Amino acid sequence: MNKLFTKSLAVLVISLAVCTGMNAQAPQKFNYQAIARNAQGNDLQNQPVGIRISILDGGPNGTLVYQETQAKTTNQFGLFTLEIGGGTVVSGDFSTINWGNGSKYIKTEIDPTGGTNYTVAGNSQLISVPYALYAGQAPGTQGPAGPQGPAGAQGPAGPTGVGTQGPAGPQGPTGPGGGATGPQGPAGPTGPTGTGLTGPAGPQGPTGSGIQGPAGPAGPTGPTGVGAQGPSGPAGPQGAQGLQGIQGPTGPTGTGGGTAGQNIFSAYSTSTLSLATAGVWTQVPGLTQTINVPTGCQVYLSTDGGFQTTSALANGYSTLDVGIFIDGVLSPNGGLRRVSAVNGGTGSLGNVISNWAMNIAPVLTAGSHTITVQVRGVNGSPMNVAGDNTTVVHSTLNAVIIKN
Repeated sequence: MNKLFTKSLAVLVISLAVCTGMNAQAPQKFNYQAIARNAQGNDLQNQPVGIRISILDGGPNGTLVYQETQAKTTNQFGLFTLEIGGGTVVSGDFSTINWGNGSKYIKTEIDPTGGTNYTVAGNSQLISVPYALYAGQAPGTQGPAGPQGPAGAQGPAGPTGVGTQGPAGPQGPTGPGGGATGPQGPAGPTGPTGTGLTGPAGPQGPTGSGIQGPAGPAGPTGPTGVGAQGPSGPAGPQGAQGLQGIQGPTGPTGTGGGTAGQNIFSAYSTSTLSLATAGVWTQVPGLTQTINVPTGCQVYLSTDGGFQTTSALANGYSTLDVGIFIDGVLSPNGGLRRVSAVNGGTGSLGNVISNWAMNIAPVLTAGSHTITVQVRGVNGSPMNVAGDNTTVVHSTLNAVIIKN
């Protein structure tokens, strides 16, 4: 086994949280596993440890964009598991990290006594940004606005309503004299300005002897004469209120996309698979997923995991092929990796563990597809592949469906 000391941690599994629907909000956290050991290489079993996690931007000594602390207790193997994004925040906001801009590094610090006297235990780059966290920041394109519908035509004048006073109607023509003066109507619009000369001012009327009455509302302005200014005629009756014009049709709704949706599926290995060399393709227990791909969607597949050689000899090794199979067929574009676990030449290291990781974006037709991770021994000593969630070689299969 690789020796991991008190000040050295190994990241074994980083997986995406599962989203429950095409438009669901992606969880703002992801899993992290490591083993704590003392200077003699012994596991720190069932022991509390203090952990401080930092996300750095641009490099191992880059800008600190997020930091949190957590307190965990190791299991009987010295293994502890935590969710980055779910601890006590020291600085930054996990939900605002721009995963799509620049490289990101995780710095791990630990206090093996369970306190806060942290010592740097590791600093490694995030090779593959969790799809759910990145896709959750990608908005859709706004469609263009529909054209303005035409204005409705002006309706003919309607009868006077019985209810409350409506808005003022257009100015009616001047009626003939001689009739009784009706009540003062509301002020009409101002008539057009005439082209003739302004007439002389009329004579001052006599001063009334009665009590001053209240001021009446302003009468409508009469039309301007063409010649010299004549005397003002009596006020004509108020014109009837016109009908409301017909409402113009609504313009068509503009086309365009809303927010792109996504769906995420994850599967985990359930037990260890023992392989001989020069074997045939065999599915890793638990690493299978059946997905339904809607029309017009892009699919991303990824897997990571580990295996261990059974050789304890110096220069002993095991070589393994790992493949992503779609509907029983090995993916031809990036779906195959070959990895080896090699012991130290001095004999100081034996039963070495090695890991794999790969990502592909196959073009799939709409409908149901079955995805599996299969392995085969190539040469060297027999080997043990993957394991359940209590092992350091726990393996994963992730499928992400993104609506274009």
